[in-house]
Amino acid sequence: KYTPETGEKTDMHMDSSLLSFTILLNDPAEFEGGGTFFEALGEKGGIVEMKQGEVTFRPAGLRHRGEPITKGQRYVIGGFVTVAGEDGCEHTRQLLSRGT
Repeated sequence: KYTPETGEKTDMHMDSSLLSFTILLNDPAEFEGGGTFFEALGEKGGIVEMKQGEVTFRPAGLRHRGEPITKGQRYVIGGFVTVAGEDGCEHTRQLLSRGT
């Protein structure tokens, strides 16, 4: 939950998982501001706008930050995908080397 009162945001960073995702739970008409800024998209196009129920997936090595909202409340689920097990590191290495 993000609100203007808490001023919650995240600084520019990379996640430590294989993949990361964000799901927008409420209607964008219920808040202003916020969103995930992706450094690779530049200052003008860097914030990806989402509709309620949409999901964005990103490779963990993609630098990004969470923008604060200015009005209303924004609800999201953020998650991280990793590979576990004995061969987890090898599977991750292969996925990253292929870029898929």
